[in-house]
Amino acid sequence: MIDPSSSHRTDDQVDFPLTREVPLDAPSASPATVRYFGDYALQEEIARGGMGIVYRAQQISLNRTVALKMILADTFASSVQVERFRLEAEAAAGLDHPHIVPIYEVGEHDSHPYFSMKLVVGGNLSKEIPQLIQNPRRVAGLLATVAEAVHHAHQRGILHRDLKPANILLDTEGQPYVTDFGLAKRSGDSSKTQTGAVLGTPSYMPPEQAVGRKDLSTAADVYSLGAILYECLTGRPPFKGESTLDTLLLVQHQEPARPHTLNPHVSRDLETICLKCLEKEPRQRYTSALELAEDLRAFLDDKPIRARPLSSWERGVKWCRRNRTLAALLVVSVVTVVAIGILGVGLYYGRQLSDALAAAQVERDNAEQQRREADRQRGEAQRQKDAAEAQRQEADRQRREADRQRALVRPYQYLAEMNLAQAEWQHG
Repeated sequence: MIDPSSSHRTDDQVDFPLTREVPLDAPSASPATVRYFGDYALQEEIARGGMGIVYRAQQISLNRTVALKMILADTFASSVQVERFRLEAEAAAGLDHPHIVPIYEVGEHDSHPYFSMKLVVGGNLSKEIPQLIQNPRRVAGLLATVAEAVHHAHQRGILHRDLKPANILLDTEGQPYVTDFGLAKRSGDSSKTQTGAVLGTPSYMPPEQAVGRKDLSTAADVYSLGAILYECLTGRPPFKGESTLDTLLLVQHQEPARPHTLNPHVSRDLETICLKCLEKEPRQRYTSALELAEDLRAFLDDKPIRARPLSSWERGVKWCRRNRTLAALLVVSVVTVVAIGILGVGLYYGRQLSDALAAAQVERDNAEQQRREADRQRGEAQRQKDAAEAQRQEADRQRREADRQRALVRPYQYLAEMNLAQAEWQHG
């Protein structure tokens, strides 16, 4: 399950009832002596968790090296923990996929449950991330294979619920294997999980798991695969707070940074695939792990992917749905600012309109005054014209009268001139 390169103890003591202690001359044994647990010779501890411990062991009857997992003897194991250990063994044993660590045997020795599985010796994915950051196509290939293995589990009703880089092992050829079904459950089975119980690793769990919902679907594992993809592309998980609570709050309310801003080698398509997995709403993620794998394969084959990047409007809508109170305050603030702006603009343009109307009125008054002045001037000109016409008519009358008078006087003038001429003649 966990590779021997993980941190382990170097002492030869184990915390379980053992049948006998004998020397071991095999090269793989690091302690000077080896202890036996039923049919298994325990060689070294290779991993330890809060409840379980994993040993490299030699199965005597079949002469093969295996990974042997059991509950810690010095841990108070409740009935729920024992049941969860049993369910892990049953869940993993019911899966048969080339990239899921196979279970060899499930049993109990001196009232201590255990199961053995294939020993994968190439390390886990978390140790390879520094090298993978520079090779996004290698990352896409690994995650496509892992997603196909997870889909196999989903088809058989098994949700992993704790997918993370440490639970993906790599063999010596770099092939990935999904392991550690300690939090696995069957779809629709909520008997072992109470609402409000948060199980899993915060940086890799989806928002619905972070709030303790028990009605998880395969979309939860799709999110975790996206978180693993994100870390392999950027070198860090999508969310990591100073405390577990901080991380859970980030998972629920924060959007992850876009991968290409942290690693310029990440292409737009691969970033789109990754962010689709990390959608807050389960229905907005890939409908299955297989669909995720197919999009990753399409990316590797330089074919169009199904996912599309979200528009700025869609990202805004998502943010508002997650932050309803803040969004409401923001809307009220925006409406207030807009209303004040509209009022200010209205007052400004109202003043402008009032000034324009006043100016127009002044212009109308001036035009009316000018019109009246023009009318007066036209009237005065008409009066002058009429006076001139009267003068002309009077002059014509006087001229006619003068002509008449001259016509009347002309005979008398002639007689006077003739009389004068006669008088002049008579006087010589």
